Amino acid sequence: MKDPMAQDERAVVRQAQQAVHESLHSRGVVLPGAVMLVGRDPDSGEPLLEKRAIGMTEEQPFAGEEEFESFIGGLRAEALRLEATAIAIIGEASADIIDGTPTRVALIRVEDEGGVDLMHAKIESGRVGDFLATPDAPDIIDKPILSARGG
Repeated sequence: MKDPMAQDERAVVRQAQQAVHESLHSRGVVLPGAVMLVGRDPDSGEPLLEKRAIGMTEEQPFAGEEEFESFIGGLRAEALRLEATAIAIIGEASADIIDGTPTRVALIRVEDEGGVDLMHAKIESGRVGDFLATPDAPDIIDKPILSARGG
């Protein structure tokens, strides 16, 4: 029997990948955003019978580090409030993937009870390539988002 939690977490990754594609298609850039697997209703705060994935996207790229830190702080608070068990953060960056040449990439940072996984996909001609695991990439977030939740 398959682990239903693992299936839910894969669904969060699929939803994050879909958000990357939609953002690039509609805006020409991958806007910062997140998808969380939550145990509480975002509006009422009541417990859900089944965990649900919710998503959000910023209206524009971050202007600087302060906006990014504020975004992460907000995610930490919402993850705690909504009893999130998995979170995928999306965005776009320029990275030296091959031979030191800056390349546009879409990024997904997935955090769950098993830790943090990083993925990237090359952006070329307005399209997102296949997402690849990036195990050696440094984590851009200084501490886990889900660590503040109780048990």
